[in-house]
Amino acid sequence: MQKDSLGKDKLGHLWSVFIDIIPPEQDLQFTSVDFYVCSPSCKGINDVTDFIGKAHLTIQEAIKNIAKIEDIIIEPPYRGRGIGSLLLDYLERWAIQKYINKLYGDLVRVDIDHINTLKRYYKKHGFSIILFKKPTLDPTALVKIQKIIS
Repeated sequence: MQKDSLGKDKLGHLWSVFIDIIPPEQDLQFTSVDFYVCSPSCKGINDVTDFIGKAHLTIQEAIKNIAKIEDIIIEPPYRGRGIGSLLLDYLERWAIQKYINKLYGDLVRVDIDHINTLKRYYKKHGFSIILFKKPTLDPTALVKIQKIIS
């Protein structure tokens, strides 16, 4: 597990990120990568009391240059401080270092109460927003987000 500096939020507080890469198991065809946001004093992944956010990516083994953003979560007391933006910017830099050139994800029905906020968030970060017009493999998917990075 790797620890790195995430940067300062809008209030000037410094945050760190732990990166946990879980290689594919026998039956799984993807690598799972978790990014945990915590204070710089956080000692590791078992020190969960300090985690205030998390991002989860999956990378298909067959197509290693594309990663899916499964989720980005910032705990409610910490929202609006730019931590989600710091985390998404960090994900992009990390992905570029790993030769990933496309990030994508789905906004799903569980996000419906804040879907417009999510669309603005991803659009602000340069993602394309694509409304699904036909049923997809995931019947809960409403909107696809994607970004070519380099």
